Amino acid sequence: GGGALTVGGTFDFNGGNAAINGNVVINGTLSSGGDAMQMTGANTTLSGTGDVVDTTIEIDATGVSVPVGADLAFDANSEIDVAANVNPASLTVNGTLDGTAQAAGDRIIRVSTGGSLTVGATGIIDAPNSRLEVRDGASATNDGTITIGELRGRAGGTTPVFTQGNNSTL
Repeated sequence: GGGALTVGGTFDFNGGNAAINGNVVINGTLSSGGDAMQMTGANTTLSGTGDVVDTTIEIDATGVSVPVGADLAFDANSEIDVAANVNPASLTVNGTLDGTAQAAGDRIIRVSTGGSLTVGATGIIDAPNSRLEVRDGASATNDGTITIGELRGRAGGTTPVFTQGNNSTL
């Protein structure tokens, strides 16, 4: 069924993955101890102004969005994986994903096969040392502002697609 996860303090699900079929609001610290939080509900939101620590957020549904006003900070061991387990899956970023705490070689976002990432006009991905990876059969479109250290395409068969929109910054 549906539902929501609201993190106001520290939510630590160390020792296992969590599947959430609803909206996720992080206004504290979300920590998994190296596991994953799977967003499985279509047309849901990932929002708040908190911290993501030692966690992969797996977007396994279509229509997931980071709305205007969201400002989520990712540590060196955290990332978003669009279509990690289920495809098609999609993420639209209209808020801010902050990876400034990440170092060279860290990954802020991976768009896996069957995944789609769109950075809207108000969207910001600020991860100057990190990489954004677009894999086989995946696509990314930037209509906002992306600051990253490396844009990596991973192709073995179908070529990944990255589209830079008008009036956008990469």
